[in-house]
Amino acid sequence: MLPLLRLPFLRRHSTVEFIPLLWLSQRGRDPFSQLGVREFLDDFEKLLKRQKEQVELLKLHPSLRSNIELLHLLQRGESMPVFAHITEHLSQKNQGLLSSKLVERYIGNLLAEENLNAAVSLIHILLDSDSTSYCISNQTWSALASKACELGHYSAACLIYHEVIDPIAAYEDPKFKGTNNPLIPFLLFPDILAQLSIVLMHNGNNVAVSGIQSYFKRYYSYFWHRTIYRTIALAKVEAHACAGETSLAIAEFVKLAWQHRGYSPLQKGSTVEHNLKYAVELNLKERQKRILASDDPANDPSIVYNKYSLPGKRYNAIFDGVIELADTPYINALILRNMSLIMADRSSAIERLVNFITSNHHALLTPVIASLCNDGYLFEAWAVLRRTKASYPRLHAKVLFRGGEVFTILFRAMKKKFSTSNCPSSEVRQISDILSSCRTTCRETMDRGWTYECRVACLQALLACPTTMRQEVRLFLFEWAADCKAFEKKPFQFSLHQSDYNKLVELNVGDSLLSRASPTMHISL
Repeated sequence: MLPLLRLPFLRRHSTVEFIPLLWLSQRGRDPFSQLGVREFLDDFEKLLKRQKEQVELLKLHPSLRSNIELLHLLQRGESMPVFAHITEHLSQKNQGLLSSKLVERYIGNLLAEENLNAAVSLIHILLDSDSTSYCISNQTWSALASKACELGHYSAACLIYHEVIDPIAAYEDPKFKGTNNPLIPFLLFPDILAQLSIVLMHNGNNVAVSGIQSYFKRYYSYFWHRTIYRTIALAKVEAHACAGETSLAIAEFVKLAWQHRGYSPLQKGSTVEHNLKYAVELNLKERQKRILASDDPANDPSIVYNKYSLPGKRYNAIFDGVIELADTPYINALILRNMSLIMADRSSAIERLVNFITSNHHALLTPVIASLCNDGYLFEAWAVLRRTKASYPRLHAKVLFRGGEVFTILFRAMKKKFSTSNCPSSEVRQISDILSSCRTTCRETMDRGWTYECRVACLQALLACPTTMRQEVRLFLFEWAADCKAFEKKPFQFSLHQSDYNKLVELNVGDSLLSRASPTMHISL
């Protein structure tokens, strides 16, 4: 008598004849449902090789045969034949369904190969063919979003926006009011949202970037995700600028500037955190009351998320520091493009520029000065700076010029002017006076020490100035060394371009000071 343990083994390897037709008809294999197709393929893959060949000889439904062919193509790893096979099947009517599992497996292969053009095209074809039967899984959408960010792929980012962040299907419902989309399938990570906004920004898609900010506001906290929110907010400003929407770009820039603490008198960090948390708590309670009282809380405009201000109280800025020039290249380019039109009438140009700054926000001073200096209008830039300072009598200069970037820009522009071969002596004297005044203003407003970039730019301007004396450079370097010791708590060291270093050597400032400098082949100007 055979042991009972061997019976399953013998049953699997018995000589019972395999009847393909019987196997095919043993259960419902509906070629027009994903469940039927999946069950067919699951059973088919369990067959022996000889049995599979027998099944393939049968007169199968076009859908079942097409799925078997797709399975073979995937096993052989032939990418483009798979793409052609899927698109050809989808173009034919009443031919049944392809397995969503196999199609997604192929999409995953395309993403692994970083062939996002093919992946995006295929997903569009699937959704246009039958979005109900070919439902893309959340995992595939998430993988596509990650790859879109990694490769900066605009078409993939747009697809993610229209299918995951703000599903376009919701707009087909006439009852949808266009506020809070009810068809969002799952939540993307905040860092993915930030990277997607950057991809969309570089392509001038300001509508999509605004949509990402609304999505972020709905599901995430500005306060607890400040870095991410700042990235998205900057992307929104830049997207408007890239799209040529000047008024929208400036309005969003001003709104973002007010959210930076650097543009207002500083408060203690503990006080700021306390005020923010207090505002968050009170607004949360108010929002909960409104949600309970509302008939349609999902679309009620009175229910506001991420509100950090209180009635009658000063706005609580949530970002540290200021907006730097490198944060807004498209805004800078937008202002630069308009500068030639403004400077065409030199008699009113300065007044118009000052009015532009003061009617919006003093944070615009830096990009305006940068644009003027870029076009060679150094004297006009200095005049705009002085007039703007006079226009804010109640704003301390330390707040107006916080960060010192505007001085760095001016010092670099002075060096450029000094370095031109056709600079007349009268102009040299004027620029020297501006250099002296700029240094004084910088010293008064940056009492905690200048930034390294500002120091280097000032030193380069001094070295480029034909009237600079040895003692003046020595005093500047001694002052720099003292500030390093007092504020930065680190050794006094700096680097100069080789030509500037050679000028420092020629001035004979002394071995002790010269030993702190090192020549480099390149420095940002």
